Amino acid sequence: MMRIAHIVRQFHPVKGGLEEYVFNLAQEQTLDSHDVFVYTLNKNFQDNKKLKKEEAINNIKIKRSVFFGLKKYPLTFLSISELNKFNIIHIHGLDFFIDFLSLCKRTKILKPKLIFTTHGLIFHTNQHSIYKRLYFNIVSKFSLKKVDQIISISENDQKYISSLKLNSSLIPNGVKIQKFGASLGNAVNNNRFICFGRIYAHKNIDWLINTFSEKKFSKYELKLICPYENEEFYKIKTMIRVSNISVSANFSNEQILNEISKSNFIISASEYEGFGISIIEMMSYGLIPVLNEKVPSFKKFILESKSGTCFTLNSDNLKNKISSFLKNDLIKHRENAIQYAKKYSWEDISLKIKSLYQDNNAIK
Repeated sequence: MMRIAHIVRQFHPVKGGLEEYVFNLAQEQTLDSHDVFVYTLNKNFQDNKKLKKEEAINNIKIKRSVFFGLKKYPLTFLSISELNKFNIIHIHGLDFFIDFLSLCKRTKILKPKLIFTTHGLIFHTNQHSIYKRLYFNIVSKFSLKKVDQIISISENDQKYISSLKLNSSLIPNGVKIQKFGASLGNAVNNNRFICFGRIYAHKNIDWLINTFSEKKFSKYELKLICPYENEEFYKIKTMIRVSNISVSANFSNEQILNEISKSNFIISASEYEGFGISIIEMMSYGLIPVLNEKVPSFKKFILESKSGTCFTLNSDNLKNKISSFLKNDLIKHRENAIQYAKKYSWEDISLKIKSLYQDNNAIK
């Protein structure tokens, strides 16, 4: 049995890909009889609500601390004496945690093995790109040199890590197969597309709305499903002026399953993804991916799964790709999507991470 501490800015009940990754990995580890803790912050960044200082969910022990500073780089206190009781400290994402704990490791006051997972690093958008590069090439390089093992979740992340002259193990994101419940089946033939996930500038939700609002897309339906309502959600809602586009938030699992059963496609115009968990989640239900070719992991999904198609951010290109694709055997593409999603099951991914922990002599 190992004592494992996951360190991450945001965690359950906060909704998002990184938060879900940590939750599912921790869940698999508790099922494997390990003692698992999560150290995180005491505020939900999505609604600014304070969270309990301590609680346990599914045998995962959660400890939340007060912080100050920027949400992207929050400063907080971590007890080194407490952390020294663990075999493994697994840090998720580039922020204060990795910089502080690697410095503690460098000064030899922190004893456990340090594991770091990239989660897309800090290059999700081009905003502040000069500052991001300086931070990554100077501060992050210094910090990551003291990490015992780096896990890259995508080939793109692995290239960034390699640019620092550091090595990493490529272990893709795990995905909870059919996470919303048993499939209700899919529509045999329709032109309905789901776009699923949080609203950020790099996701290009506004481009999708403008594109599907064009007359040539009138026979295609676009359903936007967001995890929660916020300022961005209401901005998007005001953009919709045609009947073939709709947006909803705060759906229950049953409502999401119902939307999936009425659809054939999962679409994303995102220009950057560390991986793309929601795409694989939807593929596990047989939704066929229609994805922006700019994202390396998206191109990989299409190529390896033999399901779906890629497009550029040009409405004519998307229209032509869809028209051409609809001539294919959609049932075969749905079957391919389901089979491909299974390779990312959390059971398999957790075993790979466990093996990496063992390679670092973490088990006592």
